[in-house]
Amino acid sequence: MIAPYKQNFTVTQQYGYQGHRGIDLSAAWGVGDLTIICVQSGQCVHAGWDNGGYGFSVVIRDDLNRYWIYAHMSKVSVGVNGRVNQGEAVGVEGNTGASKGIHLHLEARQGGWNRDNISLNVADILGIPNNVWHRAIPTR
Repeated sequence: MIAPYKQNFTVTQQYGYQGHRGIDLSAAWGVGDLTIICVQSGQCVHAGWDNGGYGFSVVIRDDLNRYWIYAHMSKVSVGVNGRVNQGEAVGVEGNTGASKGIHLHLEARQGGWNRDNISLNVADILGIPNNVWHRAIPTR
C-alpha cells in the first residue's frame, strides 16, 4: 500500500477519535501538489457529489472487498465503473460537504460503503502512525 499523497502530509484527525470512522489528512498547502492518489487498486463505484456529508468524493472497491472512501475533495479525477490503479490520481484535496477545513477524509469499510458497514482503521492498514498530530509524514 502507499500513502494518498506524493508529498508530505499531516494527520489532522485520528481514527476513532469521538467516533471518527476514518482519518483526516492534509498536504502542505502552497508547497506542492495537492493531488490525492489511489492507495489500493480497484473498481470505482462512486465518483462525484455525495449528499451525506462527504461532498465531492470517490469510492473504490479493492480486490479484498474493502471500500476506500476519499472525501471532501475539490475535484474528482476518475469515473464510475472504471478501474483505478494504485498511485493513480483520484482527485484534489478540498473543503466540500460537511467539512470544516481543507483536507482529505480517508475511510475504509468492509463489505460495502454505506454507513452501516464495518469501518477499518485506515492508519493501521497504510502504516501511518495514528498518534501523529501536525507532523509531516513522508510518503512511501
